[in-house]
Amino acid sequence: MNTAKVITSGNISEEAQAWLLSHECTIETSLGLSIILLSIEAEVERGQYDHEYTIAFYDEEGEYEPTYAVVYLEIDAYETRISLERR
Repeated sequence: MNTAKVITSGNISEEAQAWLLSHECTIETSLGLSIILLSIEAEVERGQYDHEYTIAFYDEEGEYEPTYAVVYLEIDAYETRISLERR
């Protein structure tokens, strides 16, 4: 059973937005919040800290791509941030 993966963020970097769109994610923005529907291939994992998650994708060889997004969750969705990182 596939489950929809959705993130709400008040601050998403331009490069993270472009990267997510290139992986067929849907981003809708309204009133300062971005609602991100991740593609089915997205791998979401807990990050280094309790309030961090990573979004990654596999390449053609089955390895993680060198670029991934980090989601810094906050109680207030307007304060949640998403940025792009490289391994």
